[in-house]
Amino acid sequence: MQSRSEQLAFFNQMDYPYTHVCAEVEVHPLLDYCEHHHISSYLALMHIFMGIAHQTEWMATRIRGNDTIRHQNLRVATTMLGKDRNVRFIRMNWLRDFKAFLELAQPLFDQARESDDFTINFDSSELCESDDIIILSCLPWLRFTSVGTPVPLKKPDQIPRIGWGKYTPVGDKIIMPVGIHANHAVADGYQLCVFFQDLERIISAPEQWFA
Repeated sequence: MQSRSEQLAFFNQMDYPYTHVCAEVEVHPLLDYCEHHHISSYLALMHIFMGIAHQTEWMATRIRGNDTIRHQNLRVATTMLGKDRNVRFIRMNWLRDFKAFLELAQPLFDQARESDDFTINFDSSELCESDDIIILSCLPWLRFTSVGTPVPLKKPDQIPRIGWGKYTPVGDKIIMPVGIHANHAVADGYQLCVFFQDLERIISAPEQWFA
């Protein structure tokens, strides 16, 4: 990662070193693709978010003291609403092959919907321990303009958090809000905007991503 020693030192001394951007993204091409191929747009978006994270250096970077490391493999950390309308937490590997990813993910999400377990596919003791993850959550009932997420304050982390919301028709488009949350020590506003550019590029031509 390009040297950010001064940014790291500056933001590391803050109790709340986080930054956040929320924007609306046009998703009509992706939804059309998913409908035509009978696949879940929810899992398709999750796959895209994780793919961008693996390709983006800051999203895999974690702070270790006054230095940084980069995880080569990032896991999905996401949520599912259980049958009791309470949240369940799921962790799983990300696979570049989308068909293989679906085969891995779908049974876990089905389990989360029906299970009384708080965590699926990992032990609850790991909830706040490992940082080789990207935290993903969906609020499909709301077209939000900002979205927050719980973050540690005593010991800030560098785990990116991505949330997305309701599909809303606007003219001949369908838009969706997306929020991304990052530690300012590893990413600035420019890097967050590049994330949105990458997301829009992939969503505009989903057949290339899922080929």
